[in-house]
Amino acid sequence: MRNLRQQVAQPQDQHTTFIYALIDPRTEYIRYVGKANKPKVRLGLHLLPSQLKDKNHRTNWLRNVLDSGNKPLMIILEEVEYSEWTSAEKKWIAHYRNLPDYPPLTNSTDGGEGIDGYVYTEEDRKRRSIAHTGMKMPPGTGKKISDANRGIPKSQKAREHFSIGQRNRWLNYSDEEKRKVVGNLRTPWSDVKREKRSNDARNAKRPEDASSQYRNVTKLERGAAWTKQWRAGCIIGGKQICIGFFFTEEKAARARDRYFLKHIGEDIILNFPRADYPLDPNKIVVIDAKSPSRAQVVMKNSTGYKGIYKNGKNGWAAGISHMGVRYRLGTHGTREDAARAFDRKAVELYGDLAQTNFPRSSYD
Repeated sequence: MRNLRQQVAQPQDQHTTFIYALIDPRTEYIRYVGKANKPKVRLGLHLLPSQLKDKNHRTNWLRNVLDSGNKPLMIILEEVEYSEWTSAEKKWIAHYRNLPDYPPLTNSTDGGEGIDGYVYTEEDRKRRSIAHTGMKMPPGTGKKISDANRGIPKSQKAREHFSIGQRNRWLNYSDEEKRKVVGNLRTPWSDVKREKRSNDARNAKRPEDASSQYRNVTKLERGAAWTKQWRAGCIIGGKQICIGFFFTEEKAARARDRYFLKHIGEDIILNFPRADYPLDPNKIVVIDAKSPSRAQVVMKNSTGYKGIYKNGKNGWAAGISHMGVRYRLGTHGTREDAARAFDRKAVELYGDLAQTNFPRSSYD
């Protein structure tokens, strides 16, 4: 929650802000008009359990929408200069209040109030931190905050802050807490420290650039440049899933996006724009995680082409495997004909993920 507030409060490098509206999905009428520098983050703040405890028309309406199993929709009415946002907000509120037979807005004022941004000083931050140290949330509050924050992208600075906090978490545990984490109260503390040193040693072997700029992508410690060095994977329902191994970071990130769109749905954060993938989920091709496709192999065999081999005196045979099934593509008189048969089947099975012997555009 603190992270969300800071994202809204910090001054923006841009010179404009947004006038947005919240829509009731049950009636499709606009019920609230406001101003935000980051509209998506502001929508998350509206739905925080701590904010919904307030007693006003807006929160009463939001709670009613959430209780019905829906979520309010947000649209951007106008992007304006910072110096003009107060008049723009008043203009839009007045517009919807003057529409005949239109439901009343939940705004409690005519607009134009608020501040452009506030940044806590370092002293304020320390004082607030000390005041909250040791406080415990009521049962279930943590889960509600987690549910409200789910799906809201975090800034790079916030992600680094979380990472540092997790690394230092073990050091801040008491001896009793550390024994509970290990799961054996009889374990001597010297053994716990030995196990921690062993874990640190294993982590130290990882390359410095093991992290990726994409979600659910990890770099493997492999020496040869032609080996598959990028792994795409995720954890769903407590089960770790390996999506596949790839030669480039981007291919791993796109394979992750395709897997999520195919098996989870649209309500996820993608590494690349949604427009890069087919709109119909049934047309999204996902590789076999257990046995990566031979169509993905970049190195060619001794014949000079992928997926073909010499078939005695009869000519050149082609074949391809997909999801554990081997497809035999017949025998051809020349290597080129066999290679093109492989390409056509690879395009059929893998779509734009297929690695072909000849230019991909010749098969569209």
